[in-house]
Amino acid sequence: RQLRDYYGDQSTISAAQYNLGIIARYRRWFTLAKEAFNTALWRNPENPLLHYAMGTIHSQEKRFNQAQKRFEKTLTVQANFAYIYKSLGDIYYQQKLFEEAIQAYQTYLTHVPEDIQTCLLLGIMYEEQGQNEQALTAYQSCLEFEPEHALVLNQLAWFYAEQGQELDTALTLGQKAAELQNSPGIIDTLGWVLYKRGEYDDALARFQQAL
Repeated sequence: RQLRDYYGDQSTISAAQYNLGIIARYRRWFTLAKEAFNTALWRNPENPLLHYAMGTIHSQEKRFNQAQKRFEKTLTVQANFAYIYKSLGDIYYQQKLFEEAIQAYQTYLTHVPEDIQTCLLLGIMYEEQGQNEQALTAYQSCLEFEPEHALVLNQLAWFYAEQGQELDTALTLGQKAAELQNSPGIIDTLGWVLYKRGEYDDALARFQQAL
């Protein structure tokens, strides 16, 4: 019954075509994938999953206008398909349409606030656009869901260091991030915090460690 609801009367054939398209897409056989999805769409033109699948292929092909149209079509068919807003944000971001990307990610996060990666990306975008208060709010929101996320701690430490404020807090955040994930990018941030604090010997040691 669920197959019929999604794929119409010829549900078995349509579902098989959809699965074939998914396999082909992951193998990057885009022509075959589109043929399979179009075959399924011919049987059920109002299937949101099929329009979304076509949109992801166009996005992978860098055909952003076509991808956007498919994602928007998905929303007209199924308005509560929240993940579409993330996909729209991704294609806007790739085109450097930052205001549109921010708006799309904001909408997505109202539905899926626990998506830390998107929350972090939103904060970084705010910061790049000079919207520091919004960036800070985004980073803090990320930490509410995952207080020990190394990349968020690292980014917030970098944010405070760049602003030249809350340097004690920045040091605590940077040290915690380094404890959780001892990677060059995180050690580098800790070095930058120490540099901003005027602790040059310790900063130099961290930069050498990162290298």
